[in-house]
Amino acid sequence: MKKNPVPTTSLGHQQKFFAEITKRTISNQLLAIEISDLLKCSSESAYRRIRCETDLSLDEALILSRHYHVFLDGLGNTYANTVMLNYKPMTPENFDFKGYLEWTVKDLELISSLPDAEIIYTAKDIPIFHWLRYPLLSAFKIWFWMRSVFAVKSWRETKFDASLIDPGTINIGKRAADLYANIKSTEIWNEGTAYTIFKQIEHYWESGLFADKKVVEQLIDELEKFFADLKTATDTGKKLGATAADNFKLYYNEVLLMNNTILVHSEKFKAVYQTFNSIEFLSTTDRVFYDHVNEWVQWQYDRSALISRQGEKERLKFFRVQEERIDKLKKMISR
Repeated sequence: MKKNPVPTTSLGHQQKFFAEITKRTISNQLLAIEISDLLKCSSESAYRRIRCETDLSLDEALILSRHYHVFLDGLGNTYANTVMLNYKPMTPENFDFKGYLEWTVKDLELISSLPDAEIIYTAKDIPIFHWLRYPLLSAFKIWFWMRSVFAVKSWRETKFDASLIDPGTINIGKRAADLYANIKSTEIWNEGTAYTIFKQIEHYWESGLFADKKVVEQLIDELEKFFADLKTATDTGKKLGATAADNFKLYYNEVLLMNNTILVHSEKFKAVYQTFNSIEFLSTTDRVFYDHVNEWVQWQYDRSALISRQGEKERLKFFRVQEERIDKLKKMISR
């Protein structure tokens, strides 16, 4: 006997659930194939669940919730002033930077599949996507995070040497950098955003934690190249590695304090990523929270100077400061 469709009045939450899942997929056809695999059912059965002609069981809903990071609690807006967050914990015992980058690539692939996607990044530190294009800088930051942030036991007594980093990890990082380069983005930096990398190099040099002088000289040379490339990107409004023009805006503010907050904006998908512990993320697609953070970002725009493709005086001043900092590092290691 054919099962009757569930009345529309009881389908609200399931419809919302699949609406959120659909935001994380490229097409309904691929979604049906993936769901049939996850739920061990036929493609037709998967389609009936997507169309809400068949109720999801609790077990099925939990399987999909875990896989797509769509939280069942948030569908009914049960709790006022509550936001459901996605969180992937990292500890010294389980931290895997290659896995972290693979997870990042997966998110960037989803974002890049959206035709109108834009990333808005308020940056306390220089966004990781910039470093990942430069092998030595990328290796240095990975070493720093493994040794000093997550205090992974096997890294605690190491000195920086690029050979410590698996080439496969560097290659995945380049994939992430390429994806980011081709997503339209706006970044807001403050006085301290660029300063951190200089302070880290200075600290580890004075602490004797570079394998040899040649390594730090090469690192500073690559840092100099990074800022030269960034200057070109701000002059032209096009990120290094981008195939399309006019996909990059950089704002600068000397006063406001930033945190590392990322907004993903498109007609189909909106999300907020908030960093903690340097590179760990909390993320959510909660629309109320997104709107609240977006309002704060718009407030930052109004109080910052656009230095890409305009604001030449501020742009030249910004890059002159970075050149002076590089000269200072060079003099430090030549002593």
